[in-house]
Amino acid sequence: MEHPAFISSKAYQIFVTELGRHLATADSVFALPEPEPTAELRKLAGVFHTIKGGAGFFGLDRIAELSGLLEKRLADVADTDLRELRELFLQLKQASEPVFKLRES
Repeated sequence: MEHPAFISSKAYQIFVTELGRHLATADSVFALPEPEPTAELRKLAGVFHTIKGGAGFFGLDRIAELSGLLEKRLADVADTDLRELRELFLQLKQASEPVFKLRES
């Protein structure tokens, strides 16, 4: 697989590093049996907003789309279905795997 030109850019490398950090943060929250809605879940809305912006900038459409869905679902924590959020997050992690593989190769 040929690397797009931006893969070697400093900004992209920073994005990938931050993506890993943000996914780890979300992973730790979703691993909790019942995250505290007003604190933990609202914090994640900001995390997914950040991922969405960076992914959109680099043309990573699926990652941006899933991050946007998660951000939107977390906007109203009262109506949050944790199973749905966990499923969307799993899809986001899977969509992110090629990004990390490209960086390693």
